[in-house]
Amino acid sequence: MKRQHETAGDRLALADQSEPAQPNGKARTLPACDGKPVNHDGSSEAEAALHVARTPGARASAVLPPTMTAAEALVQAEAEELTLARSSNQSGFRSVFMQPASKARPYEVKVKRDGKLVFLGCFATAEEAALHVARTPEGRATAALPPPMTAAEALAQAEAEGLTLARSDIPSGFRNVVVCSDSKARPYRAGVRRDGKSVHLGCFATAEEAALHIARTPEGRATAALPPPMTAAEALAQAEAEGLTLARSDNPSGFRYVSMQPNSKARPYDARVWRDGKCVYLGYFATAEEAALHVARTPEGRATATLPPPMTAAEALAQAEAEGLTLARSDNTSGFRYTAMLHRV
Repeated sequence: MKRQHETAGDRLALADQSEPAQPNGKARTLPACDGKPVNHDGSSEAEAALHVARTPGARASAVLPPTMTAAEALVQAEAEELTLARSSNQSGFRSVFMQPASKARPYEVKVKRDGKLVFLGCFATAEEAALHVARTPEGRATAALPPPMTAAEALAQAEAEGLTLARSDIPSGFRNVVVCSDSKARPYRAGVRRDGKSVHLGCFATAEEAALHIARTPEGRATAALPPPMTAAEALAQAEAEGLTLARSDNPSGFRYVSMQPNSKARPYDARVWRDGKCVYLGYFATAEEAALHVARTPEGRATATLPPPMTAAEALAQAEAEGLTLARSDNTSGFRYTAMLHRV
C-alpha cells in the first residue's frame, strides 16, 4: 500500500526544522517540545517532516505571521507610535544582532531583563527585529530617554544641579566612566559599585554626560563629598593627631592592606581590608600614607596596631625555650608544621 504523502501545510510549516538525511539513509528530526528535542527516524525526509509537523512546536511555527519587509516594519512602527532605536552596531538597531549563519532570518533580538538575556526571536529584516524590540518594556524605556547631551550641555547641567563631575586620569577623563570602542554612537559606559555589585547606569554619547549620571547617584555624591587628597606629610601628621599607627609592610606600597594600582596616576594606592571573610574596599588615594591612614581608622587596622611587634627567628626560638615548648619541624616551605607562606601582606 502506498504511503500517504504529507500535506502542503505540513511541508511548509516544517521545511526549516527538518535535518538532512543521515548516513544510514534515514531522516532524523529534532522538533522542539517543552524545550527538549524529540527524535524520530523515518524512512524518508517526507515522513520525518510529517512527524515534525505534528509537534506543538511546529504547529506554533505554522501560525506565525509572514515576515515583514523593512518598509512594512517602519510603517507598522509608525502606526503603533513606536520608535526604532538606532545604533552604530552591524544591524543598525539597538538589541538587534546579526546571525550570518541564517539566510532566511539573519536578525536576532535579545534584551536584558532582570539581569538576564531574553530572546525575542529571529527576523528577516533588521527593521522587523527592531519593531519587536520597540514593543518591549525595555524598548519603550529606551525611546523615553532624553536625547544625548553634548559635553557643554552636560557640564552646564551639572552646574545647574550643583553636582561635581569627578575627574580621573583614565582614558575617559572621569571616574567610573569606561570607553567602549565597539560603540560609535554611545561610546561611554557609566557604572558604580553598590552593595558589592556592579550597577550599570547606561551608555552615553559624551564622557561628560556619563559622568553627570554618576554624579547623580549616592556613590557619586559620596565621592564629591570626600576631602581633597592628602600629601604623605599631611597623612602622617593626621595619623599622629588621631593617635593612630600606620602599619608598615615590605610590599611595594610600604603599608599593610595598601596595594599599588599603576594604571591610575591620580590615585594609585588602593586600600582594602578583610572583614567577615569578605574583602571590603576603602578607596583609592593619592599617597600610600593617606591609604594607610584610612586602613588605620578601621577596626581591622586598630586590631593590627595593638599586636605586639614581630619577633626575629632567634627571639622566637628563645621564647619557645623559655616557655618549655617544642617547635614542630616539617619539610614544607616554611620549615614548620601548620605554618604556611603568605605571598600577600
